[in-house]
Amino acid sequence: MNKFSFQQVLKGYNDADAATKLIYINGAVFIFIKVILVALWLFAIQGGAANEWVMDFMAVPTYIEKLIVRPWTLFTYMFTHTGFLHLIFNLIALYFGGQLFSQFLGQKKVWSVYINGGLAGAILYIFAYNLFPVFGNVIPVSKAIGASASIMAILAAVATYVPNMEVRMFFIGNIKLKWIVIFLFVVDVLSISQSNSGGHISHIGGAIYGYFFALQLKKGKDISGWIWPIQRFFKKI
Repeated sequence: MNKFSFQQVLKGYNDADAATKLIYINGAVFIFIKVILVALWLFAIQGGAANEWVMDFMAVPTYIEKLIVRPWTLFTYMFTHTGFLHLIFNLIALYFGGQLFSQFLGQKKVWSVYINGGLAGAILYIFAYNLFPVFGNVIPVSKAIGASASIMAILAAVATYVPNMEVRMFFIGNIKLKWIVIFLFVVDVLSISQSNSGGHISHIGGAIYGYFFALQLKKGKDISGWIWPIQRFFKKI
């Protein structure tokens, strides 16, 4: 029975579109982290110590010395969530944005924009924290997780490619996608001085990448293409 269930999960993953596969991966990483935390709890490693251990391994740090010895975190952070609501809201946004993206730009590019957008968000986050004095005291301990920067890249790319496409919003009605993304972008900019500064900065980085990706694609140039050989490598695995 277990074998059959696992095979069904694998079949569901293989048959899914690109956005749904990314949802599978984010969900699997979330479950994996929770299993690790349970295992740590069984060995009397609880609370902050357990979470800190997981965050050190998965989250991208702003402290350059830590980043040098944990370069994989530039990728793992964009698939990592520790809070259930954080995961659910991001997966809903990923499904919505991924379906629109696939419709107009193709499924193949969902992966590359997700990864490149996440990288752009991480780079801007690290750069800003090491540049501006206001973040000086928190650089050694600041870390980021979540798919939000990648999702913002996907949404911004679609909104730039087909800016006048209308989507239906609850309690509002039809609204052009570009206004939704512009609103989210402005909220992120205005929220930098509030809580979760690093998260908002990474969102901005993802959105900027998605914007320039779509502009270049309109000119016939795909700036995300460098990631495809890596993507094919992991697909074979």
